[in-house]
Amino acid sequence: MGNYGPRKNGGVTLQFRSLIDGRDWYAIFNAYTTRARTTKHGKAGSPLPKGHFRMGKRSNFLKFWNRTGLKMPKSLDAFSDCMGKLRGQIFTGHPANGERLEAATLAPVCIEQQELAAHPHVNIPGKVRVTSGLIPGK
Repeated sequence: MGNYGPRKNGGVTLQFRSLIDGRDWYAIFNAYTTRARTTKHGKAGSPLPKGHFRMGKRSNFLKFWNRTGLKMPKSLDAFSDCMGKLRGQIFTGHPANGERLEAATLAPVCIEQQELAAHPHVNIPGKVRVTSGLIPGK
């Protein structure tokens, strides 16, 4: 996460590696990196702690999370604590430019392990969940 563009808007970057050619890709979702309200931890508008962000109710990231089928966190501020749940899932998306993916096109892939293993050019990392509940064999 960080602040991107000439206006330094907040955002969250997700990084991906292609299973076919090993190429690195990324997608950026808009996010808030400042506090919405004054609390004992800081004033409204002050930066959130490092590694923390919050999402809007209609954000593309929220739509993306819903497509993954993962359980929603208790609040829109708690996504930063749940990001590790995305590890091990396989996604597909459309390239935007260079190594960037269009964030709105990201979606999980549901494919059987046998079908994936039938393609010798696909490099499956050790702990990837191919379908819900299945872990690829060695």
